[in-house]
Amino acid sequence: MWTIPLAILSIASFAVLGTTMFVILVLAVGRIAGTKVSLKGHGVHLGETLVMDLAFICGAAFAVWLAVRKLVPAEFGFVRVARKGQAVGLAALGWFVFIGATAAWKALLDSHEKQTLTEQLGVNRSAFLWAGGALLITVAAPLAEEFLFRGFVFTVLWKHAGLVVGVLGTGVLFGLLHAGSSPGALLVPLAVLGAILCLLRVVTGSLLPCIALHSVNNSIAFGVQEKLALGTALALIAVGLTATLTIGGIIVRRA
Repeated sequence: MWTIPLAILSIASFAVLGTTMFVILVLAVGRIAGTKVSLKGHGVHLGETLVMDLAFICGAAFAVWLAVRKLVPAEFGFVRVARKGQAVGLAALGWFVFIGATAAWKALLDSHEKQTLTEQLGVNRSAFLWAGGALLITVAAPLAEEFLFRGFVFTVLWKHAGLVVGVLGTGVLFGLLHAGSSPGALLVPLAVLGAILCLLRVVTGSLLPCIALHSVNNSIAFGVQEKLALGTALALIAVGLTATLTIGGIIVRRA
């Protein structure tokens, strides 16, 4: 259990170190190019968010390595999905439960707030920011967050505190993670999504369906926020799914 607070400390350390190195690199490139760089720009925020996602992976992996002096991908859930059809069906069911819970919660609170991450990343300001933001939200975030929460946190809590504590605890932590990019009214539905993803990991025995569902959900959210045409939204979902499952599949095969 002590690996969880150690991972939090490690993530914070990697995030500070990585962000500092990134800012120095940005300033150096700007100086060489003779261009004044604003550290509050959307491009810099995009890079810092990517650094944070990498810190999630590095911090969790480092904590486990300190505890057992080895990293076993299967322990994080990187294993083959035995019944792919069942996994797809369960993922779809889980997503509809999340959408229903979100609609009911927002109706109860009479809330019309929306997520603001795409605005923070400035994806509508340039093609580069749009592409970078889309890849960050649909590929990097699902991989990093699933590795941290369903791969690491849930695994530890499940083994040492039981399934119920693992599901609820991971769900709450997952919801709190989004406090900076989502309105308060959406944190509870996001916690529900976090719990659903834990159950999906348990039933399928693999982290891959969790990564896939997370990517699809983020792609749909991105499409809705940016009011994308149906064809563009479907292409975004396909790209996110292909990229995340390809990376996850490579880890499984090499493991």
